[in-house]
Amino acid sequence: MNNKKIKTKGQYYVYLLSNIVEEVNNIKATKTNKEKMLVFLDFLKSESRMCGEKVSDKGIPDNLTNYVSVPYKLLSKMLKRDFKTLVLKPLIDKNIIEVNNSYSNFKGREKCKEYRINPRFINDLEITKECIKSIVIQGEVEQKNTHILSFYKTCTGESIVKDLYYFLDEYNEYLSNLPIDEYILETKEEIGLEYIRFISKKGEYFSLSTEEALKKNGYVIKDKNKYFICDGAKFLKHKVKNKQISAIESVMKLINMDLYANRNSTNSRMDTNFTNLPSAIFEKYKEVNKLVEFDVKNNQFAILAHILPKEVVREDVELFKFLAKRGELYEYVETKLGLRSRQEAKELLICVLFASYRVLDRRIKEVFPNLCEWIKKWKKENGDDGEFPIMLQQKEAEIFVDGVFKTFKKRFGCFLALKHDSVIVNEHKGEEVKKSMQEFFDKIGYECKIN
Repeated sequence: MNNKKIKTKGQYYVYLLSNIVEEVNNIKATKTNKEKMLVFLDFLKSESRMCGEKVSDKGIPDNLTNYVSVPYKLLSKMLKRDFKTLVLKPLIDKNIIEVNNSYSNFKGREKCKEYRINPRFINDLEITKECIKSIVIQGEVEQKNTHILSFYKTCTGESIVKDLYYFLDEYNEYLSNLPIDEYILETKEEIGLEYIRFISKKGEYFSLSTEEALKKNGYVIKDKNKYFICDGAKFLKHKVKNKQISAIESVMKLINMDLYANRNSTNSRMDTNFTNLPSAIFEKYKEVNKLVEFDVKNNQFAILAHILPKEVVREDVELFKFLAKRGELYEYVETKLGLRSRQEAKELLICVLFASYRVLDRRIKEVFPNLCEWIKKWKKENGDDGEFPIMLQQKEAEIFVDGVFKTFKKRFGCFLALKHDSVIVNEHKGEEVKKSMQEFFDKIGYECKIN
């Protein structure tokens, strides 16, 4: 894997809300310093989304306005000299960014301030396709010398993307009608925890007993694996806006041919424009480009079943292996626990992988007690801050990137892309590729269900 970074002069895009760009343009500053302001705001936007994604990090998922810890050394490297006066001060004075002066602990090594984009920009924004502005920045560009990117650009270079821009209206309308019930939990049985770690408006954790939380608010909000006590309607409105903004930006990157494909340095997965593209938009992309997608059902758990030590042979472990390999795990848990949907079962099970062993849902522990005990032991010995899912993702990358992708891109002369555990190809090559996937999995002894 060759990920050597080569620095060269060139141009790159930043994507920001148009009302932010307008305010930056009105600041009295040089063109160079305005560009630095835009680069910093784009950095805050990206990092805000990332810190909200992780279960172990504070922050709201899919949110542009989480506080981001930014060390002085990083600021100096990104914005060069006099950045406090020429870049940060104008943004703070104009109330474009906010600063938490309490100083946070950055990855346990460095105390630094936290910054965020002022939420007023989203609160005051009417979401349309035109609310995101793309700006071309001239400067030093880090190019990754990788065959993956070259191959990915070859695959996607002639794909049809203009249809996605018009599809955004339909997609954003769909988001506007998301039911709040999807995020509301009203009983201890639905929540399944005695104590809950909630996130405050500042993005900070605090703990309450489930009983106290329900008594105080009548319900709690669960978004992925994070919990909140707040007004449901306001939460959903903010959530929808952030998802709409992210979708528009993703489509604009494809339209601009602003393509990226790279191996993630943490888990070795392949990250591309498709990785975080909303499912409905990706379905449209496949439809207009006559592509088909093959993925593995409950893949993370099929991989867990694949790597479990042979000495772990209790009855519940064997049941887990059987269900995971057949792709029936989520449906079983949904029925067994009387949950509202397959998606709810999936989120509950994902907590087993991503959450601390200290806060595992008691219902899952009752269904798979010995499996949960083995995972708990693994996390105690190897780390409880995301090491377990990273280990599984690295195994996934070994199977799909180093195995399927690298083998198939030489064998099949067609569009070929990955989206973590799925393979996307031209329709006319679909059955041939699916057959070859199964043959490859059989060869390495990976038992799973291909969709």
